[in-house]
Amino acid sequence: MAKLFRRFYGPKGLVLNAFANKPARLIGGTTTHGLIKCRGGQSLNIAHLRLKNEKERRALAARWAPAGALVKDEFTQQPGALEHALAVRAMYGRQRYHNLHCEDYARPQSNYADIPYVITAGDPLQFPPIPAVSSLLAEPEGQTKEHRIGQAMFEDQDYVCELKATMRFRGDPVLTRILAKMRTPGDDRSNLRLTEDEWQALQSTDVDHGACLDGTETWYMSAFSWAYVCMAQWNRSTEAAKTAK
Repeated sequence: MAKLFRRFYGPKGLVLNAFANKPARLIGGTTTHGLIKCRGGQSLNIAHLRLKNEKERRALAARWAPAGALVKDEFTQQPGALEHALAVRAMYGRQRYHNLHCEDYARPQSNYADIPYVITAGDPLQFPPIPAVSSLLAEPEGQTKEHRIGQAMFEDQDYVCELKATMRFRGDPVLTRILAKMRTPGDDRSNLRLTEDEWQALQSTDVDHGACLDGTETWYMSAFSWAYVCMAQWNRSTEAAKTAK
């Protein structure tokens, strides 16, 4: 889709976005805070989102005025209040160039600054690296006005495509079954217990059961916590140097 949007709207016609740094880098995009020109600790109250000077408006316009498509990835990581801030600041950036009215920033006919194509992507079953209570998928009760408006805009989508099958581990039927059981919701999980073969497959990945890192020097490593990532980076560099002698 990125190639199509850039071909149709030009090199600046596509805005790629993700909440956190890593997913933003992986798609060649920008974090939400970077797009809206706000610092990480800044209040997202509607009063603090208003423009302070003409320089701020020009900075937003440079990014948002030529946009014909907005693609947001990893939507479960996005706090509702930040989704709201994205729509508000995008409207400020496009207001003069597209003759928009800022007060219409959340209306279904013109939300997300009236950008022709707005695509929300991500895995709803993925654990978000933000408190679950602030996610776009959180319950609206007790939330701020900004959060509820962000959720309302998120829910106002013309088409929703939910992928049912996973391509992960497709060459390994045991791991495919384990993943399917992990992802099946329900209070009664008695019929989702792992079989002996499935449990042994998981056990075999543990160093206490004979697993090792031989042959994984060039593997990609990731972890939820930065502390583990730091250790993985150090270990990978050391092992890669040994392999290369």
